[in-house]
Amino acid sequence: MKKNLLVLLIICCSPISVSAQYDDSSLMMLELMRAASSYDHKLMEVMMPVLKDIRDMYDNGQYNDCIKAVDFTFDNVTFYKRNYYIYSWLHYYRGMSYLQLNYDETGLANLVSAKDEQNEEAFKALQQYFMKHMEEAVKNLSNGYYSNCVNHINWAKKTTLYNYQLYEVEGRALEGMNRFDEAKKSFRLAKKHGSPYAQELLKQLKVHKKEYMKK
Repeated sequence: MKKNLLVLLIICCSPISVSAQYDDSSLMMLELMRAASSYDHKLMEVMMPVLKDIRDMYDNGQYNDCIKAVDFTFDNVTFYKRNYYIYSWLHYYRGMSYLQLNYDETGLANLVSAKDEQNEEAFKALQQYFMKHMEEAVKNLSNGYYSNCVNHINWAKKTTLYNYQLYEVEGRALEGMNRFDEAKKSFRLAKKHGSPYAQELLKQLKVHKKEYMKK
Protein backbone atom coordinates (compact mmCIF):
# COMPACT_ATOMS: atom_id res chain seq x y z
CA MET A 1 0.00 0.00 0.00
CA LYS A 2 2.71 2.51 0.98
CA LYS A 3 4.68 1.73 -2.19
CA ASN A 4 1.65 2.31 -4.40
CA LEU A 5 0.85 5.60 -2.69
CA LEU A 6 4.49 6.77 -2.99
CA VAL A 7 4.51 6.10 -6.75
CA LEU A 8 1.16 7.87 -7.03
CA LEU A 9 2.46 10.88 -5.14
CA ILE A 10 5.52 11.19 -7.39
CA ILE A 11 3.43 11.06 -10.57
CA CYS A 12 0.69 13.37 -9.38
CA CYS A 13 3.10 16.00 -8.07
CA SER A 14 4.69 16.25 -11.50
CA PRO A 15 3.22 19.31 -13.25
CA ILE A 16 1.47 19.08 -16.58
CA SER A 17 3.51 21.40 -18.73
CA VAL A 18 3.50 22.69 -22.27
CA SER A 19 7.10 22.92 -23.38
CA ALA A 20 6.62 25.15 -26.38
CA GLN A 21 4.93 28.49 -26.98
CA TYR A 22 2.32 28.61 -29.71
CA ASP A 23 1.03 31.50 -31.77
CA ASP A 24 -1.98 29.36 -32.68
CA SER A 25 -4.17 28.85 -29.61
CA SER A 26 -5.73 25.74 -31.17
CA LEU A 27 -2.31 24.06 -31.20
CA MET A 28 -1.78 24.96 -27.56
CA MET A 29 -5.21 23.56 -26.70
CA LEU A 30 -4.33 20.34 -28.52
CA GLU A 31 -1.10 20.04 -26.54
CA LEU A 32 -2.95 20.66 -23.28
CA MET A 33 -5.49 17.98 -24.17
CA ARG A 34 -2.69 15.52 -24.88
CA ALA A 35 -1.03 16.38 -21.56
CA ALA A 36 -4.32 15.93 -19.71
CA SER A 37 -4.91 12.60 -21.40
CA SER A 38 -1.41 11.45 -20.47
CA TYR A 39 -1.97 12.53 -16.86
CA ASP A 40 -5.31 10.71 -16.69
CA HIS A 41 -3.74 7.55 -18.10
CA LYS A 42 -0.91 7.61 -15.55
CA LEU A 43 -3.33 8.39 -12.75
CA MET A 44 -5.60 5.49 -13.65
CA GLU A 45 -2.64 3.13 -14.05
CA VAL A 46 -1.31 3.86 -10.57
CA MET A 47 -4.68 4.26 -8.85
CA MET A 48 -5.86 0.75 -9.71
CA PRO A 49 -3.57 -1.02 -7.18
CA VAL A 50 -4.20 1.79 -4.66
CA LEU A 51 -7.94 1.27 -4.92
CA LYS A 52 -7.45 -2.48 -4.61
CA ASP A 53 -5.46 -1.97 -1.39
CA ILE A 54 -8.18 0.31 -0.02
CA ARG A 55 -10.90 -2.16 -0.97
CA ASP A 56 -8.98 -4.99 0.69
CA MET A 57 -8.66 -2.94 3.89
CA TYR A 58 -12.40 -2.40 3.90
CA ASP A 59 -13.18 -6.05 3.13
CA ASN A 60 -10.83 -7.16 5.95
CA GLY A 61 -12.52 -4.88 8.46
CA GLN A 62 -9.58 -2.47 8.70
CA TYR A 63 -11.89 0.53 8.62
CA ASN A 64 -9.59 3.05 10.31
CA ASP A 65 -6.71 2.12 8.01
CA CYS A 66 -9.03 2.42 5.04
CA ILE A 67 -10.07 5.93 6.08
CA LYS A 68 -6.43 6.97 6.64
CA ALA A 69 -5.42 5.67 3.21
CA VAL A 70 -8.24 7.56 1.52
CA ASP A 71 -7.39 10.73 3.45
CA PHE A 72 -3.74 10.44 2.43
CA THR A 73 -4.70 10.00 -1.21
CA PHE A 74 -7.00 13.02 -1.25
CA ASP A 75 -4.39 15.13 0.57
CA ASN A 76 -1.60 14.31 -1.86
CA VAL A 77 -3.16 13.69 -5.24
CA THR A 78 -4.66 16.21 -7.63
CA PHE A 79 -7.96 14.98 -9.02
CA TYR A 80 -9.82 16.87 -11.69
CA LYS A 81 -13.58 16.78 -12.08
CA ARG A 82 -13.21 14.47 -15.08
CA ASN A 83 -11.55 11.86 -12.80
CA TYR A 84 -14.81 11.17 -10.94
CA TYR A 85 -14.72 7.49 -11.96
CA ILE A 86 -11.62 7.19 -9.75
CA TYR A 87 -12.26 9.39 -6.75
CA SER A 88 -15.90 8.31 -6.39
CA TRP A 89 -14.55 4.99 -5.10
CA LEU A 90 -12.47 6.82 -2.52
CA HIS A 91 -15.60 8.54 -1.23
CA TYR A 92 -17.45 5.22 -1.35
CA TYR A 93 -14.98 3.21 0.74
CA ARG A 94 -14.41 6.05 3.19
CA GLY A 95 -18.15 6.44 3.59
CA MET A 96 -18.76 2.73 4.11
CA SER A 97 -15.90 2.57 6.63
CA TYR A 98 -17.36 5.44 8.65
CA LEU A 99 -20.75 3.70 8.66
CA GLN A 100 -19.14 0.52 9.96
CA LEU A 101 -17.57 2.58 12.76
CA ASN A 102 -21.00 4.11 13.56
CA TYR A 103 -20.08 7.60 12.37
CA ASP A 104 -23.23 7.70 10.29
CA GLU A 105 -23.33 11.40 9.45
CA THR A 106 -19.77 11.48 8.08
CA GLY A 107 -20.31 8.17 6.31
CA LEU A 108 -23.48 9.38 4.62
CA ALA A 109 -21.81 12.62 3.50
CA ASN A 110 -19.12 10.59 1.72
CA LEU A 111 -21.64 8.23 0.15
CA VAL A 112 -23.72 11.16 -1.09
CA SER A 113 -20.58 12.59 -2.70
CA ALA A 114 -19.91 9.23 -4.35
CA LYS A 115 -23.54 9.02 -5.52
CA ASP A 116 -23.30 12.50 -7.03
CA GLU A 117 -20.15 11.28 -8.79
CA GLN A 118 -22.29 8.54 -10.43
CA ASN A 119 -21.10 5.66 -8.26
CA GLU A 120 -23.84 3.03 -8.42
CA GLU A 121 -22.65 1.11 -5.35
CA ALA A 122 -22.94 4.27 -3.28
CA PHE A 123 -26.48 4.78 -4.57
CA LYS A 124 -27.40 1.22 -3.57
CA ALA A 125 -25.88 1.68 -0.10
CA LEU A 126 -27.86 4.90 0.38
CA GLN A 127 -31.04 3.17 -0.76
CA GLN A 128 -30.55 0.44 1.84
CA TYR A 129 -29.89 2.99 4.57
CA PHE A 130 -32.93 5.00 3.49
CA MET A 131 -35.23 1.96 3.55
CA LYS A 132 -33.93 0.84 6.96
CA HIS A 133 -34.83 4.15 8.55
CA MET A 134 -38.11 4.48 6.66
CA GLU A 135 -39.20 1.07 7.97
CA GLU A 136 -38.32 2.14 11.51
CA ALA A 137 -40.13 5.45 11.02
CA VAL A 138 -43.33 3.72 9.88
CA LYS A 139 -43.11 1.26 12.77
CA ASN A 140 -42.71 4.09 15.30
CA LEU A 141 -45.54 6.06 13.70
CA SER A 142 -47.86 3.05 14.03
CA ASN A 143 -46.96 2.72 17.71
CA GLY A 144 -47.45 6.42 18.41
CA TYR A 145 -43.76 7.12 19.02
CA TYR A 146 -43.83 10.30 16.99
CA SER A 147 -40.52 11.79 18.15
CA ASN A 148 -38.66 8.56 17.31
CA CYS A 149 -40.42 8.51 13.95
CA VAL A 150 -39.20 12.01 13.09
CA ASN A 151 -35.69 11.09 14.19
CA HIS A 152 -35.61 8.18 11.73
CA ILE A 153 -37.04 10.42 9.01
CA ASN A 154 -34.22 12.91 9.60
CA TRP A 155 -31.64 10.15 9.15
CA ALA A 156 -33.37 9.00 5.97
CA LYS A 157 -33.22 12.57 4.64
CA LYS A 158 -29.43 12.64 5.03
CA THR A 159 -29.23 10.18 2.11
CA THR A 160 -30.69 12.94 -0.12
CA LEU A 161 -33.13 10.34 -1.44
CA TYR A 162 -36.63 11.74 -1.11
CA ASN A 163 -40.09 10.43 -1.97
CA TYR A 164 -43.62 11.36 -1.05
CA GLN A 165 -43.94 8.53 1.47
CA LEU A 166 -41.15 10.07 3.52
CA TYR A 167 -42.95 13.41 3.74
CA GLU A 168 -46.31 11.77 4.43
CA VAL A 169 -44.89 9.82 7.37
CA GLU A 170 -43.08 12.91 8.63
CA GLY A 171 -46.23 15.00 8.36
CA ARG A 172 -48.35 12.49 10.23
CA ALA A 173 -45.79 12.25 13.04
CA LEU A 174 -45.57 16.03 13.33
CA GLU A 175 -49.36 16.24 13.34
CA GLY A 176 -49.39 13.66 16.13
CA MET A 177 -47.18 16.02 18.17
CA ASN A 178 -49.53 18.93 17.33
CA ARG A 179 -46.81 20.65 15.32
CA PHE A 180 -49.36 21.63 12.69
CA ASP A 181 -47.42 24.21 10.70
CA GLU A 182 -44.49 21.83 10.26
CA ALA A 183 -46.86 19.02 9.33
CA LYS A 184 -48.43 21.27 6.71
CA LYS A 185 -45.01 21.87 5.13
CA SER A 186 -44.34 18.12 5.06
CA PHE A 187 -47.68 17.33 3.42
CA ARG A 188 -47.08 20.05 0.83
CA LEU A 189 -43.69 18.50 0.05
CA ALA A 190 -45.40 15.10 -0.24
CA LYS A 191 -47.78 16.66 -2.77
CA LYS A 192 -44.85 18.17 -4.66
CA HIS A 193 -43.25 14.71 -4.86
CA GLY A 194 -46.40 13.18 -6.35
CA SER A 195 -48.43 11.97 -3.36
CA PRO A 196 -52.01 11.04 -4.32
CA TYR A 197 -53.06 11.41 -0.67
CA ALA A 198 -51.48 14.75 0.24
CA GLN A 199 -54.54 16.88 -0.47
CA GLU A 200 -56.73 14.74 1.78
CA LEU A 201 -54.06 14.76 4.50
CA LEU A 202 -53.96 18.56 4.35
CA LYS A 203 -57.74 18.73 4.75
CA GLN A 204 -57.65 16.40 7.74
CA LEU A 205 -54.81 18.43 9.25
CA LYS A 206 -56.86 21.61 8.97
CA VAL A 207 -59.76 20.01 10.82
CA HIS A 208 -57.47 18.55 13.47
CA LYS A 209 -55.79 21.93 14.06
CA LYS A 210 -59.16 23.66 14.41
CA GLU A 211 -60.38 21.09 16.93
CA TYR A 212 -57.13 21.34 18.89
CA MET A 213 -57.32 25.13 19.07
CA LYS A 214 -60.79 24.95 20.58
CA LYS A 215 -59.52 23.02 23.61
